Amino acid sequence: MAPLTAPGRTRQLPPFYCPYCGEETLRPRETEDEWHCGSCLRTFALRTTGTGVQRP
Repeated sequence: MAPLTAPGRTRQLPPFYCPYCGEETLRPRETEDEWHCGSCLRTFALRTTGTGVQRP
């Protein structure tokens, strides 16, 4: 089953490091857009609020 996405949206790049501890031991969680850090044991979600590109 393909993930549901809004029309015109593309999948975001994965994070390169944990925003809390800076380590790179990240694994995706079961839910979409959530990540788990194996170093500090925190789970976080990332969201893009804008890219600076305005559409008419």
